Amino acid sequence: MVNKCSSTVQHIVECYRNENRVENKSRLAPNKIFTDREERWILREIANNPKKVYQNCEVRWKGSLKKDVTPKQLDEYYEKIIYTAELLEINLISQRNMRTRLVFAREHVNKDSNF
Repeated sequence: MVNKCSSTVQHIVECYRNENRVENKSRLAPNKIFTDREERWILREIANNPKKVYQNCEVRWKGSLKKDVTPKQLDEYYEKIIYTAELLEINLISQRNMRTRLVFAREHVNKDSNF
């Protein structure tokens, strides 16, 4: 949308809005409460100060997100995030195998390429 007049850009944006192709739009499923952007924001808030978030989440986020948020929903979301993070951090190489791989790599780093 570079080098286009502003009316063209506005028309493109309106078409995207009318056709429901807007970014950061929440899913239509009934179990999806927050958009991706809101989920990232909530995760940052929880990471900064978890106790404060749970104490006044209903009052604070009802004004900013315009959604009813309960501590139970936050717990479910936070557990989902932690579970996926733990899955990503799983080390697929055992410690013993990792040591043998490092020894092998150290031996072969300094060898000639003709070996």
